[in-house]
Amino acid sequence: MRLVELGETAPIHALENVTGTKQATLKGHLRAARQRGFLTKVEGKAGGKLTDKAIETVKGIKGEEA
Repeated sequence: MRLVELGETAPIHALENVTGTKQATLKGHLRAARQRGFLTKVEGKAGGKLTDKAIETVKGIKGEEA
C-alpha cells in the first residue's frame, strides 16, 4: 500500500486503522527498519523509500514461498 502516493496526509494513522497496531509500535518498526538499512531516511519528515537491501530481502522471501 502506498499511502503517501495516494495522497494520505497521515499515513501512520491510516496504518494504525488498517493493521490495528498502535502508532507508537508502528513508529518503532519504521525506526528499526531505518537503523537496519531497509528504509531510507528523510531528514525532518516522515517517509523514505525501500533500500536495495529491503527489495532483495523481499525477493528472497517470495522465492522461498514458491
